[in-house]
Amino acid sequence: MQPDDGTTTLHDSPFAFGEQVNYFLAPRVAVGGCDTIHVECTYTNPTSQTITFGGSSQAEMCFVGLYRYPKLSQSCQ
Repeated sequence: MQPDDGTTTLHDSPFAFGEQVNYFLAPRVAVGGCDTIHVECTYTNPTSQTITFGGSSQAEMCFVGLYRYPKLSQSCQ
């Protein structure tokens, strides 16, 4: 069920370090030239150490790779 505010959730599931895969959206989602994609990550730290964001496996990471095709020629202001 999608919210009534015009948003669409593209992906929402737990992350497994050993299962880093690409998720293909079916059905495809139309993304307009002025649309915004918001990424949000939630972390669980079962240790007593402070873990900060970073690009190492010892840090918390929240990276998203997206592809949009075809290229749009319009700009938003």
